Amino acid sequence: MNRTRFWATVRPLYVLVLVGLLAGVVPPVVRRPEVRAAKTPLNAQMITVRDSNAPLGNGDFVGCSASPGLNTYYSVFIEVPSGTSRLTIDIYDADYGSTGGPSGVNRFDNRVGNITTNYSLFDPAGTSISLNTSLSDTGLNFTQGDNSAVGTNGPDTRAANNQWKNFFTRENPAAGHWELRIIQPGGGNSGVNPFGVAAHTLDPGANRDQNLGGPTTGRGLNMYFDPGIHLGPQNTERQPPITWNYYPYITSGCTCRANEFDWDASSGTGAITFVSRTGGYTRNIPTGTETLSPNGEWRSFVVGPWTTGVSAVDYGIWSNNITINGGSANHITYYIGNHAAAVPNTSGNNITLANWRQGTSSGFTFRGMRGRRLRR
Repeated sequence: MNRTRFWATVRPLYVLVLVGLLAGVVPPVVRRPEVRAAKTPLNAQMITVRDSNAPLGNGDFVGCSASPGLNTYYSVFIEVPSGTSRLTIDIYDADYGSTGGPSGVNRFDNRVGNITTNYSLFDPAGTSISLNTSLSDTGLNFTQGDNSAVGTNGPDTRAANNQWKNFFTRENPAAGHWELRIIQPGGGNSGVNPFGVAAHTLDPGANRDQNLGGPTTGRGLNMYFDPGIHLGPQNTERQPPITWNYYPYITSGCTCRANEFDWDASSGTGAITFVSRTGGYTRNIPTGTETLSPNGEWRSFVVGPWTTGVSAVDYGIWSNNITINGGSANHITYYIGNHAAAVPNTSGNNITLANWRQGTSSGFTFRGMRGRRLRR
């Protein structure tokens, strides 16, 4: 099956790579050139997870427990080439509603209910990584974010609120695709937790307090979402307008689709734009009679065609920007589906766990430098 793929490497301060889910076996992996450490852009372009018992109309189709929501986790995959000396994963603001740490104030989270954000990690073989009992171990340094003074559980007692905290580090990691899962079960109303992720090869030190978030040297590691993302403005420091910058890597087909849920038009306004590799094709959404989604509904927009019977020069890295102009807490679910992906209907009840992760959907990247990526 042909797939629309997405990829990027790293520029300083701009780097979560979110690439579409690709079926298959990981082939031999090539070494990557030295690039700058990968991380999500802060603060505006932080990614979010929401209480699973929140109403579906709050915009989280993946985490919501109410039908037809999927009541499941979000995944961030980290690509580790063979020969990588170290895998280091850091999470920014990993707490959920804490006021601990140097800032002494909760800047981003809207905590509702006595619940936690759960983090888990799986190696390329699908084996779950256990929680450390001490920082000298090679397991996870925490598995939950909460509103305690530290803001997380586990052996690392440094505050997580409003700063980077080391989540995991391992020397000579297995090559392939490592999976970070994030879910926030329970709660309700408008509970939401924005956070950032960084993946690189630098040493966090014995106390896990060095090189947090990845400095401007060292090798960054590609990261990608599978297959969608939950995003939106939140609190006073992340108010609209906000533009999320993605770079799709399109390698096949003539069309794809931009799918978005719960944009809350017309109270929520904004746009989705695509520009092809050469700039010869552009797509602005909405155009003409098109409208963004109202509360609790999906909209799907055709992108393309960008090829002709004699020309296919526009395959490669595109740009895809999503701008939310209105709605102070207007969150959406967004993903790009390739030409073979199921098209969500208005309610989304044709999207199931069985087809959500089967590889017919494709993800997207934050801005970054160009280069090759591993394949799944």
